[in-house]
Amino acid sequence: MNQQRIIRILSLFAVGVVVLIMITSSTFITIHTGEKGVLFKKFSGGLDKDHVYGQGFHVVAPWNSMIVYDLREQIREETMDVLSSDGLPITVDISVRFNPTAAKLGYLHEEIGPDYAEKIVKDVVRSASREVIGKYTPEEVYSSKRDSVRFGIQHMVETTLQAKYIELKAVNLRSIKLPATIEQAIQTKLVQQQEKEQYEFRIAK
Repeated sequence: MNQQRIIRILSLFAVGVVVLIMITSSTFITIHTGEKGVLFKKFSGGLDKDHVYGQGFHVVAPWNSMIVYDLREQIREETMDVLSSDGLPITVDISVRFNPTAAKLGYLHEEIGPDYAEKIVKDVVRSASREVIGKYTPEEVYSSKRDSVRFGIQHMVETTLQAKYIELKAVNLRSIKLPATIEQAIQTKLVQQQEKEQYEFRIAK
């Protein structure tokens, strides 16, 4: 009788130790402001793509893992050399503002991963810039069609990123640099055009 009681106590003790180990070995995750997470379940289906975890305290089983993403707006700057429609080199400095699509975070993680800015955003911006600017002359890019160039790049980038679960906020052309001789010729032409318009205005008046 005493032996059975000892065995029962030892069994309960062993179960308690196992439960305690499981509890203490669980991962305690805090998702901070501006972050969200997706859970990878090792023994029950893998990545849970349709459930996004919000900020706060979460308890994760030791065999699962929580992948946390920063959902706040990010800025990436790219400087690149592109060719105009007539084959002349143009150096452009472009900045893009973006963030992951919160509801599709699981799909973003499955298809691309945490380094999506380097894998996707960088290449998309460069590709769109080369394609759009390649349709214009240096003079148009530098002055008369600058807004059209920016809107064209933004439209292409936005369409591509949206399909990759990334939201585009804005595209800005920070600077445009032409070969010195071309830039000087364009500036001279613009000055002459302004003088001509002023002269015609005075004549008409």
